Amino acid sequence: MYRNTGFTLIEILIVIIIIAIVSGVVAPVAYKSVEKFETIVKKARIAQLEKKANFMSFITDQTCRLDNSTIVCGSRRHETQ
Repeated sequence: MYRNTGFTLIEILIVIIIIAIVSGVVAPVAYKSVEKFETIVKKARIAQLEKKANFMSFITDQTCRLDNSTIVCGSRRHETQ
């Protein structure tokens, strides 16, 4: 006796359509979450560099400031990683 054990073309197409719809809804949400995470990381990095500049001001007894990703103390530049 012959048994039908596979899926029909209609069933496969319906599953593909459902996956496409779910992907279309989830992808923008995930993208926004990644952007928020990157913003938080950038802010934390800047705060860390500002603390380092303040500490270097204390140690070197010079005014240190943050210039892009470089700490500048007096006339010397201290590269950051």
